Amino acid sequence: NGAATALVSAKTNVAQVTELHVVTAQENVMRMRKVERIPIPAGGAATLQPGGNHLMLIGLRRDLVLGEKIDVMLGFENGQTVAVSCVVKTIKN
Repeated sequence: NGAATALVSAKTNVAQVTELHVVTAQENVMRMRKVERIPIPAGGAATLQPGGNHLMLIGLRRDLVLGEKIDVMLGFENGQTVAVSCVVKTIKN
């Protein structure tokens, strides 16, 4: 709820780097790329999910265990930060 903003950062202790990524289709090929921000419209939402906007954990510091919760700190363009807990799941094809 509120004014438009954007997700601009994410950090977690389980990875050396956490990047914001989007997935796009180019010539019938799905491509993933790093972005600096994921827009959130006024009064709206942005969804993070496999095959779409997502966080890429790079340089895992340890193996992740199916079902465990990992803490992620999200940073927004308006200066707000939000701590979230994410559950480790398998990707369904």
